[in-house]
Amino acid sequence: MPKFFKWAELPAREDIYQDKGTTRWGNHDLYPIVSSERTYGTGAYVLYWVTCGAGLSTFAIGSSYIAVGLTAGEACGAILIGTVISSAIAFLCGRPGAEKNLGYTMMARVSFGLRGMYLPLFFQLLSNVVFFGLQAVYGGQAINLMLGAMSPSYKNLKNTLPTSSGTTSVGLLGFFLYIILYLPIIIWIKPHKLEKFMWPAFIGTNWQ
Repeated sequence: MPKFFKWAELPAREDIYQDKGTTRWGNHDLYPIVSSERTYGTGAYVLYWVTCGAGLSTFAIGSSYIAVGLTAGEACGAILIGTVISSAIAFLCGRPGAEKNLGYTMMARVSFGLRGMYLPLFFQLLSNVVFFGLQAVYGGQAINLMLGAMSPSYKNLKNTLPTSSGTTSVGLLGFFLYIILYLPIIIWIKPHKLEKFMWPAFIGTNWQ
């Protein structure tokens, strides 16, 4: 691995796959998921997808379609058809991983090979960057609403950014506050330990 990326290299696990360790082609995140880390049951998956479906991003899709000229009925129909198609694709793509306990990157090697899998990985990375940026904008707006409700002076902070920036000083501050609060979650909390947060996420998303 190039020296520039050494900071992101995962250390070898001593409890599992100790004979394989971390190499160019494999690490703990790529090897089959061990049984002790398969913590997501049917309920967790249902809560996850319902939470995603009821999230702000989903509502933004409908308003975006209306903004480009579709009626409310046409927008609902387009979303329904698109959801059915994408759900079927997600199910078919995810089933091999669910049966073999392998992640996306390893499954991509079956179709694209060891080096060819960098292409779908690049597109996955690109879509993740866009998706996270969108979520960070929404998260920053939510933080600004909460802080503004607790302290009106925060909401009325002087804007020092030009109009051409497309945002305000408060908006940019909320954006970075969200990232600062979110990063510890994805860095220090392992994915298999996030299952316990499904209920709080579901309640928080659907509580109106």
